Amino acid sequence: MAQFCGQLGGAPNSAYPVCGNITLAEKSWPPCSGTNEIFVPGCTGKGNFYYDKNPTWYKFTCYQTGTFGFEVTPNIPTDDFDWQIFDITGHPPNIVYNKTLAVVVASNWANTAGGTGANSSGPGQTQCRSDIPDSRNSYAFWPTLQAGHNYMLLLSHAQGSGNYTIAFGTNGSTADITDPVLPHMISASTPCGGSPLSVKFNRSIRCTSFSGIDAIRLNSDGSEFSISPPLANVIAAKRMTCVNTFETDTIVLTLDNTLPPGNYEVLIQNGNDGNSVSDFCDRFVQVGERVPFVVPVVLTPHMDSIVQPACRPKELILFFKKPILVSSVSSNGSQFSVTGTAPVTIVHAQTTDGTPGADGTFHHLRLTLSAPITIKGNFQIKNKTGDDGKQLIDQCNLLIANGETLNFQTKDTVNAIFDYAVRLGCVYDTIDFSHDGNNEVNSWLWSFEDGRTSLLQKPRIIYSLFGLKHAQLIVSNGACLDTASADILLDNELKAGFESTSMVCPGQVVSFRDTSIGHVLSRLWTFGNGNTSTLKTPPSQQYPIPRVPTDITVSLELRNSLGCTGTATKKLTLADICYVYVPGAFTPNNDGLNDYLYPLNVFNSTGFKFKVYNRYGQVMFESAGPLTRWNGKFKGQVADPGVYVWTLQYIDNNSGNTIIQRGSTILIR
Repeated sequence: MAQFCGQLGGAPNSAYPVCGNITLAEKSWPPCSGTNEIFVPGCTGKGNFYYDKNPTWYKFTCYQTGTFGFEVTPNIPTDDFDWQIFDITGHPPNIVYNKTLAVVVASNWANTAGGTGANSSGPGQTQCRSDIPDSRNSYAFWPTLQAGHNYMLLLSHAQGSGNYTIAFGTNGSTADITDPVLPHMISASTPCGGSPLSVKFNRSIRCTSFSGIDAIRLNSDGSEFSISPPLANVIAAKRMTCVNTFETDTIVLTLDNTLPPGNYEVLIQNGNDGNSVSDFCDRFVQVGERVPFVVPVVLTPHMDSIVQPACRPKELILFFKKPILVSSVSSNGSQFSVTGTAPVTIVHAQTTDGTPGADGTFHHLRLTLSAPITIKGNFQIKNKTGDDGKQLIDQCNLLIANGETLNFQTKDTVNAIFDYAVRLGCVYDTIDFSHDGNNEVNSWLWSFEDGRTSLLQKPRIIYSLFGLKHAQLIVSNGACLDTASADILLDNELKAGFESTSMVCPGQVVSFRDTSIGHVLSRLWTFGNGNTSTLKTPPSQQYPIPRVPTDITVSLELRNSLGCTGTATKKLTLADICYVYVPGAFTPNNDGLNDYLYPLNVFNSTGFKFKVYNRYGQVMFESAGPLTRWNGKFKGQVADPGVYVWTLQYIDNNSGNTIIQRGSTILIR
């Protein structure tokens, strides 16, 4: 974070405004450490950063594109000044400290004593600092300024002592930094009987051009202004920003008399210093210039309203239509008392407007209570004279009469706990939710786990998927909130299912395992062999040996207490034989009969490996699955007729044993 030197002109935000071709005789300020890094393009050193030691900042605007020259002349010839010009158009002044965004248009950091500046003969490249004084050029080639752009000039003085003169627009430079718009008043207004009276200018006015400036550069005697008709005299002028800057565009005049309601004018005249007020081009607002203003009918100030208290309020907020003076508030809150349903004590008062207005006023006042109000009730707040003798006063110095009252209500806390009734069904479940509306609840927000919401007091939610459901409710009575939630299990899902082998070998005993889900009241197994069972774990079954492989259907039907049903079925294949074997011959002649060689009856086995060899032991074919069969070819060519040897390996699923078989087959053409 940038650390700024305290004097005016010592930071970008308080830079000295420059207008036109002027020469300024400047004195050095108390030494300032210069801890802010300045990025200097083209120079090495500490990461291309230098420091703003003992800085003075100047700001100006270009109104005509052209070259810009200036000259710095030290009063002590051995003094060394460095400088850099930034284009800050569209940015706040502190952008000069941002390495990425700062735009540098010219600079000179040579460690060379004497005069410096920018002119037509200076070198184009930046003169960087050296560790010891040398003969580097202390000037730079003048930059070209663009019309409409805003600029900042940093003048850094390494020694921190010695005065200097700085001249702008020198050596025939062509850029125009004189604002063509002349200064004048544009408006005046007052909320009271003329005092305070705010006057606005069209552009910034030099703070030192006002008469009778006080020690802190804020107030002047106001002798440059008068009122018409002359029913009051200007006795002071508060210059609103002159403490922190060299300029202001607004002043607040103080009158010695209250003006009655009506139409008036503010006039400019020569002040006690012999002239009117001027801008930084030394152009004075024309004597005799005037702007109208209206003194309104001043209404007596009142307490206007109280912001509706929140739940369990620990503070009360009052609103005033007319601005009230901060200085008239008793900080301990003793200007107010509260009566009503329960005892309430105020312990503190402060404004809620953040920083009060420039005239020290506010519209909102926060009153802190000793304890929160936790019950529903009716209350009344009344204003009175504070323990320190203060009464509330508005910006027109009018008192708010003691004894004014405002009524307010507090609400009780709420409870979001809700009820629900579940109605189970076979296809859909219904849950009726309800809240009793306790303590004046008038707002409900329901949220359910599937993204649905409701604003009803008693919503009905229908579910087509069963299982655990989550519901949340947020209730409010306009002041207090509460949240409640519940998890509800819809456990009426009914889903039938069972496990068994899919292939039945002759004489095999088949077992069935029920994998159904739900609260089963009854079940009925039908095994396809004429047998049935109502047991969860039914007896094992045997099936007759068919002549050819035959498919049958086994089913399981469920019923629960709601009368809902579910059914699962599975196809079983009854095999005529189950041992695996390889045919002794095949005829791969594409007649659709016995064209392939492969193991048969492998449906009850896994880990399948089948290989075929010629008489030389060469592998003619191999397969890792029963669906891959040899077509009597090798590398795309028809194999010779003859005897071929095969090997077969598989795992018998019934016994779990690994079976290895060997044999031969004749290929017939």
